[in-house]
Amino acid sequence: MQKPLAAWIRITVLALAACLPPGANTLAQQGPLNYLTSVVEASPQQAAAQADLQGCQGNCGWISDGCCADDCCFPRTSARLEYLMWWGRGQNIPALVTTSPAGTPQAEAGVLGFPGTTTLFGNQGIEQRLRSGVRITVNHQLDDCDIIGGRFWGLATSRTNFFAASTGDPILAIPFFNTQLPGQDSQLVAYPGVTTDGSVSVRSGNQILGADAWFRSTISRDACFQMDWLAGYQFVRMNDSLFMQSTQTDITGAALPAGTVISVADNFRTSSEFHGGTFGFVVENNYGAWQLDLLTKIAIGNMHQTVNVSGSSTVTQPGLAPLTTSGGLFAQGTNSGIRSRNRFAFIPEVNCNLGYRVSDQTSLTIGYSFLYFNDVVVASGQIDRTVNLSQNPGPLVGPARPAPLLNSTDYWVQGLSLGMDYRY
Repeated sequence: MQKPLAAWIRITVLALAACLPPGANTLAQQGPLNYLTSVVEASPQQAAAQADLQGCQGNCGWISDGCCADDCCFPRTSARLEYLMWWGRGQNIPALVTTSPAGTPQAEAGVLGFPGTTTLFGNQGIEQRLRSGVRITVNHQLDDCDIIGGRFWGLATSRTNFFAASTGDPILAIPFFNTQLPGQDSQLVAYPGVTTDGSVSVRSGNQILGADAWFRSTISRDACFQMDWLAGYQFVRMNDSLFMQSTQTDITGAALPAGTVISVADNFRTSSEFHGGTFGFVVENNYGAWQLDLLTKIAIGNMHQTVNVSGSSTVTQPGLAPLTTSGGLFAQGTNSGIRSRNRFAFIPEVNCNLGYRVSDQTSLTIGYSFLYFNDVVVASGQIDRTVNLSQNPGPLVGPARPAPLLNSTDYWVQGLSLGMDYRY
């Protein structure tokens, strides 16, 4: 049996009245139909007053005609400051420092592939630790409800340091492939009766920062929900470096006078700088005092990659001034210099933030972010462990190694954020 239309309307209105917050129930008790009529026929000023009675600040409440009318749920300007706790993919580096047990023959000491040779530094991932950062995001809603905004973010430098020193025991060496043998070989930094007071240090660092500017336009919206499409410009720069230095004192007196101090340095620096356009979507949901935001976008553009390699060797004979020449061990004349290129690149990104409103204008947020870079250069990827020692001092005889490299890889950063959002 079908119910009359009036009965259905009464049931619907009574159900809506039962769900209203306590402030609104006072009005509803005057009669559900009277309350509904008052909302529909209210002027913008009356509607705002009734929204306050409904608990607009805590429950989003009713939105009047015109997408910009409800300032409590969709304020015109917002600024968010976040503390980032992110980590990156890092990078793998080749074996750079080795050791061998006491008594190992000189020709085998620190040479990869021989029993007893142990890698002290290298053949491992580096720069994978948690790193702090900051992100600032600002959005401003225009009169036609479109939004312009931008952000800046940066991470603290991720550093990896290694240092070892020895007077000969334990053995210290730098392994490489010698084209003149040909075969695996090593540069002895500390070995009994050959070199003493040896030390080797490796320092690496990674810096990354980015900035965006965007325009947002609404696709769908109601009192507690908004979905926008986003388009704009994105900039990202990642700098990476690896510095290696060894020092030893020759005590054989064969090629150089005994007591000669030899210092060898290799420097690798890279830069990846992205400029491109970005497109994506933003979704904002309000649930009482809670807010859930989701940003998904992808940037497409140009990645300008630069590799800078340099090396030096300093020889200080007893009683003489230091003599420095270009070329280290892994940074020789064959691969030193600055090289650059442009590559097509894309950067997809996902951000999710949960906020809790502690006052009409302030919210506390916690979030997760993930960014992926499909093509960057890192310092460790530019090290060629195959070395032709004839070029230092020269002339070069045989293959031109180490070779000049411009190797690229992918990279990502992700992590959590804690922030404060201020709306006015």
